Amino acid sequence: MAISMDLMSITKDNFLRNVLELFNNEKYKKNAETVSKIFKDQPMSQADSVVYWTEYVLRHKSAQHFKSRALNLRWYQYYLLDVLALIFVFISVVIFITTKVFKSICVINSLIFSKNYKSKPE
Repeated sequence: MAISMDLMSITKDNFLRNVLELFNNEKYKKNAETVSKIFKDQPMSQADSVVYWTEYVLRHKSAQHFKSRALNLRWYQYYLLDVLALIFVFISVVIFITTKVFKSICVINSLIFSKNYKSKPE
């Protein structure tokens, strides 16, 4: 749909070449026509749409049902801090249990191997 140019390395010749490419290449014209058709394919005109939604709001007395439910959330719920705290606690518990299990395995192994080394006659 467009040609991108780096703002820091743009030159007059580069800009002119890209503008001419946009005007002369049929691919860009076809893309613009397709996007234009999609944009213009509306069920009603913009003026009719404004009238419809204004009347809708007046009929339903400010259309409160369109307001986002996020407005009723507490700030820590809105930013999902409660979910993040739960995930943090869960991960912390898993790490704590894992370290305790590994420490107990190491202690048991050290006890077993220390007894084995002491009981061997030389």
